[in-house]
Amino acid sequence: MFVRHRFTSVHNFEQDLTIDELEKNKYTEMIFQLSLDIEKQSRSTSNRIKPRLYTRSNRLFKTRNEKTGYLELFIKAITRNSQYILQYMQIISVTAAAIILLPPVWLKITVFISGAVFLLTWVGNMWRRTVEEHPFVRKYPMEIGFFQAKRIVTIASLIPFIVIVGLLVVIRIFLFTHIPNL
Repeated sequence: MFVRHRFTSVHNFEQDLTIDELEKNKYTEMIFQLSLDIEKQSRSTSNRIKPRLYTRSNRLFKTRNEKTGYLELFIKAITRNSQYILQYMQIISVTAAAIILLPPVWLKITVFISGAVFLLTWVGNMWRRTVEEHPFVRKYPMEIGFFQAKRIVTIASLIPFIVIVGLLVVIRIFLFTHIPNL
C-alpha cells in the first residue's frame, strides 16, 4: 500500500529525479576536482588580484613559435610570482656571502660550484613546476622548442648569478687589499 502510493505519485518521482541529479552532479564535480588534466574555474573570483606585470598579457616576442611560447610562459609565471624572484635572490646572496666570508680559495671555488649547481637544480624545478605541469603544455613536452627554451632559461639565469657573485668577490678582494683594517 505505501509502496504503490510512492510510485503512482508524480511529486515523489520528481523528488527522486532531483535527488539523483544532485548526487550525479556531486560525484561528477568531485571527479573534475581531482583530475589534473581538466582546467578548473577559480572558486573565489572576488579575491583575484590583477598582476602588476603584464596586466594585459601582451606578447613578449614578435615572432611566434614553440620556443618563444615556452619562454613567454616561463617568464610571465616567474615574474608574476614574487616568491620565485625572492628565492632566486636568496640563492645568489647566500652564495655570495659564503664566498666573501670563507677564507681559503679552494673553499670559495667549492661554494661557487655548489651554488651554481643548486641554482641549476632550482631553475629546473621551476621550469617543471611552471611549464611542464601547465595544462596547455602537457601535450607537447618532447618538442624541439621545449628543450631550446629550457636551455635558454638555464643560461639566462646562470649569467646574472656569475656576474653578481663575481663582482662581489672582486669588490671583496679590492677592499681587503686596499683597506687593510677591514
